[in-house]
Amino acid sequence: MRQFWILVAIALAAGQSSTRAEILHIDPEAQTALSRPARADLGLIGVNVHRFRGNAPLDLAREAGFRFARADLLWERVERGSAYRFVAYDALMNALEARGMGALLILDYGHPDHGGKVPRTAEDIAAFGRFAEAAARHFKGRDVRYEIWNEPDIVQFWPPRPNAKEYAALLREAVSAIHRADPAAKVVSGGVSRLDLKFLRRAIDPGLAAGLSAIGVHPYPKGSPEKLGPDLEKLREWARQSFGERLEIWDTEWGYSSTNSTESARGNGYSDEGRLRQARLAVREMLTVWSVEFPLGVWYDLQDDGADAGNPEQNYGLLDRNGAAKPAMQAMRTVMTAVRGRRYAGMVQHAPSGMYAMRFDGQEDVLFIVWSDRAGKPQTIQYTKDNLVSSIGLMGNTVEPKADSGREAQMEVDEASGPIYLLWRHPQPRR
Repeated sequence: MRQFWILVAIALAAGQSSTRAEILHIDPEAQTALSRPARADLGLIGVNVHRFRGNAPLDLAREAGFRFARADLLWERVERGSAYRFVAYDALMNALEARGMGALLILDYGHPDHGGKVPRTAEDIAAFGRFAEAAARHFKGRDVRYEIWNEPDIVQFWPPRPNAKEYAALLREAVSAIHRADPAAKVVSGGVSRLDLKFLRRAIDPGLAAGLSAIGVHPYPKGSPEKLGPDLEKLREWARQSFGERLEIWDTEWGYSSTNSTESARGNGYSDEGRLRQARLAVREMLTVWSVEFPLGVWYDLQDDGADAGNPEQNYGLLDRNGAAKPAMQAMRTVMTAVRGRRYAGMVQHAPSGMYAMRFDGQEDVLFIVWSDRAGKPQTIQYTKDNLVSSIGLMGNTVEPKADSGREAQMEVDEASGPIYLLWRHPQPRR
């Protein structure tokens, strides 16, 4: 028995030694460990809006840094007796434009006069095309992009079963109709659930792709947000081989519910634990969107859609159902404020497993954002204090180092602590 415990002690010591060795050293002057050259444009970041509930939620969205809203343009509500009425959507557009924001309008869902839930016949598809053309004509000259349907690859939105050929016919008609009214309009295919490459291969051919600006996806990766990269690259490689470099991939919906209190358990969407985890995942999603270089990304959702604390679908909001900010809104405001006016310079390579570090370059400073996807397993960041301006945490709070030896400092980070923002000013050149 004594020999057994000796072996356990040796194993634990080895594990502790391994943990101590997993230290991420950050040198704000180093460039060689980065994965890519600096990029000026971080792309457009928007937020999904289910209903226009007044100006206050949009004020909070704009303050946080969102530059557009994604909203359903419901065919059934717009077309009444062969006439098209956009009054409710004009109110949303006017409110967005007053805040310098644009829109991604989803032309979606069926019409009782044209085939019900899904238009399938040539006549019903032509009717959807007339609706799309009317929308493009009405909003021409405004900051609007168009997404054709929502998740056409799942039965919930394309009953009784998804059909890529049927969706392709609808998409082709809509793209053509929109460009008749507005040749300069930007059109994205309906965001598919996750990265449904099998469906996209069947739905989009070179002729159809020629009229698109982008292919839409709703990533929602299984596991941590950072695992998205390999599957996304497969999709991009298919797009490059099939359509060349012109067609972009847009993330038109992705979010996390505050019911996800842990990686494996569903909890109370109103709980502090669930809302804080949503905040951490929201920031990690944004960091992933930038690291994989989506030209456009959408957080889902701006505001909770109901009062059921246990229903995931009702708890995706950055705001609660009454319009009060949840922790995720403050976390989003912190990350988007941190990167504003700075260029993404790349990911630090060869970081310890589970750790991630992104660099952003400003004109007079350099920012590193560091985080971990390991729950309950703190990892160490070691960095210089020379020219350090600030070290802040998930909510913009000051974070103190765990160890400080004068010019060097250390702090610990794990999944629960959320990202750490380390900002240095560039040293003055010697004369």
